[in-house]
Amino acid sequence: MRRTVAPRSEPAAAAADDSARLGTYAVLTEPLPAATVRGLFNLDSTGVSAPLPVPSGFLVVKVTKKDTAQKTEFADMVRRFSTSGSRWSGGEVWLTRDDNARDPKVVRAAYSLSTGGFSPVIKLNDSTFTFVKLEEKKLAYTRPFSEVRSKIENRLRREAEKQAYADLIADLRARAKIDILMKESDFIPETETPLEPAPQK
Repeated sequence: MRRTVAPRSEPAAAAADDSARLGTYAVLTEPLPAATVRGLFNLDSTGVSAPLPVPSGFLVVKVTKKDTAQKTEFADMVRRFSTSGSRWSGGEVWLTRDDNARDPKVVRAAYSLSTGGFSPVIKLNDSTFTFVKLEEKKLAYTRPFSEVRSKIENRLRREAEKQAYADLIADLRARAKIDILMKESDFIPETETPLEPAPQK
């Protein structure tokens, strides 16, 4: 999950589907201290927090409803709050130990967890934070050729088509004969004709 500009309230139209469940939220550039978050959860159903300093001023949290019986799925929270491209899959991504497409900090955190565990909040840059929940670990294995044959054939076909297109363009350019008969001095730039002034009434 990522955190971006702070703080802002969500437009009512976007919150209509679950505002009764999650309420209005603010997105912060820095995570709140753990002690502060614990204090917020200790407020009663009509409690108001002390002003919390944030980069653009102060944030005041008012509790309007507490429902400890209802649970929210992790995937629903990701779709709701995350700005990552994985939000549409509920935050689900697959990692390998030598995954070069992911931030090394994320890969190291994932491989340090046990199944079901959460990583600490990881700072990726000044405006992006994330954390990892490990749902499953699988041992590396070699897939049988029958399972990957169609994928290999499709990839080889695409590469062959791309190479054939490049060869065709190169051949056409090599055989083309282009004679430029006009010189640059032969071109006369067009000049705009000034508009005649409107007749006086």
